[in-house]
Amino acid sequence: MLTGAGRTDSGVHARHQAAHYDSDGRFPLDRLVPALNANLPGSIRVLNARVVPDDFSARFSAVRREYRYFIRTGPVSSPFFTRFAWHHPRPLALAPMQEAAAHWLGTHDFAALCADDPAEMKTQRTILATDVTAHGPFCCFTVAAPAFLRSQVRRMVGLLAGVGRGDWPPVTARDVLTGAAARPAKLTAPANGLFLWAITYPGISDDLPGGLIFPG
Repeated sequence: MLTGAGRTDSGVHARHQAAHYDSDGRFPLDRLVPALNANLPGSIRVLNARVVPDDFSARFSAVRREYRYFIRTGPVSSPFFTRFAWHHPRPLALAPMQEAAAHWLGTHDFAALCADDPAEMKTQRTILATDVTAHGPFCCFTVAAPAFLRSQVRRMVGLLAGVGRGDWPPVTARDVLTGAAARPAKLTAPANGLFLWAITYPGISDDLPGGLIFPG
């Protein structure tokens, strides 16, 4: 049985996904990657394979998951980036978005940014890092944590976009978690701009291809 590191919403991309399965060792490891890629659709590629300890779990051994979300601003959407970035016609102010994202660092209850019923699960999560950067017409939100709630990152982005437009002050990112501010309507950003960027395991290093480059 193949066990993945986690699930993503429909339409989300993965630059780095991980999975494990138990093997009897009869298929040569050095032939596994090309054999798998020969039978997978062009939208999926296996980058590498290795032997791991018996107690390794692609899901539960991960100590850090990093997501990146790309927004492309400008009056006209580009058909070349429709699948990979959220088109936002209005400009976004970077500094307020950075200030807002910093409020999420540390351990907080993210029930207000969860798509599941908070009464049925633990909604506390620890955010290890956040960053909001600009690259030409592209805005990139990076966030890392050991684990995330369903649609949490997309709702973070929806809130950040509102802050960048000037709809809400940066402190809304903190107040929405504590209930001091109501969760804004239409908060969830579309799935197409979101990438599972990297997964970190103790003692395991992956040499991945270079990062995606979005030309202007």
